[in-house]
Amino acid sequence: QVPYTNSVFADSVMNANGAPDVMSIDVNSTASHTDCVEPAVTSAIFFFLPLQGLMVSSEEVAVLKPVRVYPNPASHTIWVEGLQAGDELQLLSPTGQLLERRRSGGNLEEWPLQGYTPGVYWMQVLGNKGVSVQKVVVE
Repeated sequence: QVPYTNSVFADSVMNANGAPDVMSIDVNSTASHTDCVEPAVTSAIFFFLPLQGLMVSSEEVAVLKPVRVYPNPASHTIWVEGLQAGDELQLLSPTGQLLERRRSGGNLEEWPLQGYTPGVYWMQVLGNKGVSVQKVVVE
């Protein structure tokens, strides 16, 4: 039997080590370890649901040659290189939520980071020849 206070302690340690968006939730402090399985699994499914890429097609998605994102980590601006004119650039949150999108005018795009909190983001490039996803770290 694992007491629920373990998750509260883990939450405190992760917050102290620089993960301010971690939050522990006491679903039922009188529940047994077995009673916590269903809400934990359900919450995990709903957390990862936006990250799933479900396709209703028999077409394969080609993976583009990775674009170059620099500097990475960055604090003010990133540059995305290796694009084709018309490619769609999407900046995604760590959970896959679309934050901003724009169209590429050519090989190189400047992307200001003002207004974005420090953390990990994803730069997704959708082109005629496929998809590329790169991790972006904002300081």
